[in-house]
Amino acid sequence: TIGHNWCQNAGIYEFTMGATGDKVKGRYSFVYVFEDGEWKIAHHHSSVMPEAYLGPAPKPVVKDSLIKEPVNGEERVFA
Repeated sequence: TIGHNWCQNAGIYEFTMGATGDKVKGRYSFVYVFEDGEWKIAHHHSSVMPEAYLGPAPKPVVKDSLIKEPVNGEERVFA
C-alpha cells in the first residue's frame, strides 16, 4: 500500500536458527515514511506463525456416501 509520503508491506519469512539449524516461519509488517529526504521505518512488527504452536489445520471430514431422500415427490441427494 502506498500513500502520500508513506508505504507499507507485509509478508512471511523463515529463520534458520544458528545453534540448532531449526527453521522457524514468521510474518512481518513494515510501515515506512519519507522524512527529511529519505525513507525511514516508522513501524515494524514480527511474530511466529500460529501453526508453529497450533500445528496444521485438521483435514475436513468427507462422507463416503450420499443420502437419497424423497422430498415433495422428488428424489433429493444430500451429502
